[in-house]
Amino acid sequence: MLLVTVALLVLLLTSADTPPAEQTRGRYTQALDQLYLNMPSIIGCNTSLTIESMLNSSPRSVKQWGRNLEQEFSFIIDEPKNKYTLLTADYTSRFIRLAVLSKIAVPHSATRESKKPLVVFIHGLATNPDRAFEGPRLDYLNNIGHRLASNDFIVVVPFIYNDLRWNSLANSLYPVLELNVAAIQASIDLMLHEFPVDEDKIVLYGISEGADIARRVASLDERIDLVVLNGRHNDPTGFLLDQGIDTANIDPTAFSDKDPCSSSILAEYKEIKVPIILEYGGDDQQDFNLEKTVELLGEKDLEVVRYKGGHAINPDNETINLIKKRLGQ
Repeated sequence: MLLVTVALLVLLLTSADTPPAEQTRGRYTQALDQLYLNMPSIIGCNTSLTIESMLNSSPRSVKQWGRNLEQEFSFIIDEPKNKYTLLTADYTSRFIRLAVLSKIAVPHSATRESKKPLVVFIHGLATNPDRAFEGPRLDYLNNIGHRLASNDFIVVVPFIYNDLRWNSLANSLYPVLELNVAAIQASIDLMLHEFPVDEDKIVLYGISEGADIARRVASLDERIDLVVLNGRHNDPTGFLLDQGIDTANIDPTAFSDKDPCSSSILAEYKEIKVPIILEYGGDDQQDFNLEKTVELLGEKDLEVVRYKGGHAINPDNETINLIKKRLGQ
């Protein structure tokens, strides 16, 4: 049942003179400010805020948390589209009571008797969930939320906390990543509880920093059935190499629960037990090591979708069609 809080409706009415994009940007900024209030301003690699240090439990126990969602949440119906309804959702993760803001698209054909696959789309830097539904050339998301919802997927696009200050020394784990893991898991909980989602068809689809988050969630959460990753296939990470940091001492196969700095992208790939689709824009400079990664992951159920483009979501529906095929749609 969709609940619309009076407070949020009043907020909409009293801010009628403010353009919708500015309203949304302001809410995302407030959420980011909340994050910084909960974390120290400087964290070194050896003292990263992992789930272990914040909750006194192993990072590998995330999948055992059970319900990650606080019971307080609300929805606003934005507008009905041709094939789906678009909502804005506010909810709270139990992980330090982190506020999560999302766009949700529900196809008109989705009912309790006709459940639909869920795609959790995870964006990267310099964008927000609105952009996934606002046109094919607005930014690197290429209207992916709209295209997925138009193809009969229920879609949730959570706002991703991101700030390069936090990962300049990290390899595959860093504080903001762990907070985003919690936000994604709370989003999955919400979608399973409130919407007609087929719980056997849950897809993570991430680009850039969102691919880092998707890969991490997929290595921890047993509810995931398929992972699509775009723009983060390097090992060691492109970020470290771009910054000219010496990576000679990074073991590309090491994974450590105790020291986040000793883990690597390849090691995290190896933790994923479900099929993986790698999207690859041929001109994407962040994917220079893709082929080597694919070679090292040879035993995995893995497919690569190559397309003409750079660091952006595939503008063609080839990847969407492959997702449907892998889910038996």
